[in-house]
Amino acid sequence: MTRARPGQYTNYGFGPSSGFHVLKDKWNQRSYIHGHVSALVQELSEAIGATKRAAQVRSDEAHHFGIDIRRPRERHAFRDLETRTDERGLEQRLYREYGPDADQLPSPVWEQLVAYQVPLFNTRRMREGWGHVDLLAVSADLQPVVIELKHEAADDTPLRTLLECVANMIGVEANWERIALEVRSLSPLHGRFASQELTTVAPVGVLLAPIDYWDNWAPFGAFAHRISADTRRAFKDLRGSLAAAGYPTKLASVSMTSDGRPQVREVTCAW
Repeated sequence: MTRARPGQYTNYGFGPSSGFHVLKDKWNQRSYIHGHVSALVQELSEAIGATKRAAQVRSDEAHHFGIDIRRPRERHAFRDLETRTDERGLEQRLYREYGPDADQLPSPVWEQLVAYQVPLFNTRRMREGWGHVDLLAVSADLQPVVIELKHEAADDTPLRTLLECVANMIGVEANWERIALEVRSLSPLHGRFASQELTTVAPVGVLLAPIDYWDNWAPFGAFAHRISADTRRAFKDLRGSLAAAGYPTKLASVSMTSDGRPQVREVTCAW
């Protein structure tokens, strides 16, 4: 983690016009969160516009998004599900619990989990800052819910988590017509969304992590010794500005029951 004197600020040669898909990998220094957030609030429309212009749209009909795990992923889906303790293991447990084949009721932050590791790049050689959506869900009216998942020990700042989530929201928005068709074709849903009209896309983002992650960034938490109350307020202001621009986000936690099943709850915290 890069260190800096309190109040010192650098943009590392990147600004809001670089787009969220670039800034997520460049602005992950806890000492500079306030400066980075302030810059984004001041030039938010430029950051959103730059990300939209850079979004990669899949035009080849054969180049699908892999929403249905019965397609090419079947041979390796859920491999080592019970033994993995990293972020991917948690991701797979969530998909098993809340995915199309599960009997779980809707979580407090989505109606139906439909996919994991959804690619947002055209080819692996042309990623240019774009990666995968950790988990993709939909609301009751077939609007996308983009979930950015972090492991409890992750040292990604809340700002990096937010930037990655919003970049992915914009990437999903750009490809939603194609993605929604794949969602509606999921056989386990038994036509549940088949009659839904494709209306204006209103993506929602969810920053999801075990409660220990949020505790680490809370006042007096393990990662919070350089984070002021003003920084947390500025972060909330940024989330409010993003919501007003059409990119609302929620914070949520995931915990395990005694029998190892994940449970998701919306949380309210200092961020």
